[in-house]
Amino acid sequence: MQPREKRKTTLKGLLSARNLTQRQLSDLANVSERTINEWIRGVSFPRLDRAATVARVLNVSFKELCESIGIDTTEIPNDGETHDDHNATDDR
Repeated sequence: MQPREKRKTTLKGLLSARNLTQRQLSDLANVSERTINEWIRGVSFPRLDRAATVARVLNVSFKELCESIGIDTTEIPNDGETHDDHNATDDR
């Protein structure tokens, strides 16, 4: 088994920066505190709709939230960028 890559920002770090507890996030995102804890520990990952809600609650981009919980985001466009823009080449 390969070691996990060190993430720049973690979900726990996002909570800390916003002075939120796991319980507060669970209430705001309408998920159980246990579920939030599992996301933080990397035991499970949120469904897309839950991830979008959590991103809104934490006021971060969807991509930043995904990165914070260890999801590969190489195929997720940046905010304001479409998937086609992300895959475009400079051969124009």
